Amino acid sequence: SYYLYLQKKERQKFFSIFYMSINAGSVLSTLITPILRGDVQCFGSDCYALAFGVPAALMVVALGENFISST
Repeated sequence: SYYLYLQKKERQKFFSIFYMSINAGSVLSTLITPILRGDVQCFGSDCYALAFGVPAALMVVALGENFISST
């Protein structure tokens, strides 16, 4: 039916945007992580904690947002 056709189109659009956002995040993290590690100094040396802490914090925010929106 036409309703199922519209659902299929919406699902395809959603997963296309979802897949694109995952790839965009991957590209950005590939570019930003080395910059944060090398250009920012923590305790007199490279700042690995910041380089990996920022993506970890963003993942926690994403999980929290997903949890809040599912309730």
